[in-house]
This record gives sequence, C-alpha cells and structure tokens, in this order.
Amino acid sequence: MEPDRAALCLDVRAVAPDARERVIAHVRAVYRWIDGRVDRAARSAEDNGCRACGRCCDFEAYDHRLFVTAPELLYFMSTLTPENLRAMPDGVCPYRAGARCAVYEHRFAGCRIFGCRGPLGVAEQAALTERALRCFKAIGHHYGLPYVYTDLKTALKGLHQACKP
Repeated sequence: MEPDRAALCLDVRAVAPDARERVIAHVRAVYRWIDGRVDRAARSAEDNGCRACGRCCDFEAYDHRLFVTAPELLYFMSTLTPENLRAMPDGVCPYRAGARCAVYEHRFAGCRIFGCRGPLGVAEQAALTERALRCFKAIGHHYGLPYVYTDLKTALKGLHQACKP
C-alpha cells in the first residue's frame, strides 16, 4: 500500500527542528555503525568493498527493491533542497550519475548493506538489515515519526510530488 504522499512529506518535516537534528544525528550514527560492519567484513575478506561503480543502483538488474524508513527519509531530505528531490521513473536510482552515486555520503542503509560485489553474504546482509531496522524503528518511535517502511521508488515519488516547491 502506497503511503499518503502529503502525510509522508508533512510528517517528517513537521518534526520540531531540535528533534529533527537529533533524528539526523541518530541516523548518521546508525550509518556509521553499518559502514563499520561492512568495512570490517571487507577487510576480513581482503575485499576493497564498494567501488561506487553504480551497478547496484540498477535495482531491476539485481531483482532488488530498496526499502527506506521515515528517519532515513528525514535525514535524506535534510541533505537536499526540495528542487533536488527526484522521482524514480524506473528501476534505476535517480541519484546515480553516470556510473557513480551522486548522494553516496548520504545513501540509505540498504545501499550501504547491499552491494553488487560487497563482502557480506545474503544471511549477513539480512541480519545487518534487521538490526538497522530495529534502530530506525526505535528512533522513529522516540521522536513520534510515522512508521514508514516503503520501497525507494514509492518514497521518492511521494516526496517529489508532495514536497516540490
């Protein structure tokens, strides 16, 4: 079921500025934790990890759907101006610029965990994803964000339509 687009945009933007900054800080901390886990796995596998080649941004090629949460969307929206919010018309992330991720530093948890040639196996990816989701759900609950767990295409479409200037 597609979330109400206007509610999605307004709910995450309606968070009080001081709470918004705390949510953003918590999301950054979760992302650092994820990156640390992936980096450790890459080192132990003598793998260089993500090469930011952009191949895994083509979700259809991997039969993959990227899901995002409300805290992640709030964080992501804080990194872009409304004019830079893009819809996702097909199975390729609209933030892939050529062969690179244009928002690599701010990419979602799923992008950090899943990789076209990353060091984590399917079971490790699933376990890390579940732990990250518990963190995001707790962050959202603590700050009164709606529980949103939707695929990136739906989320970006909703944000693009509801939040554009």
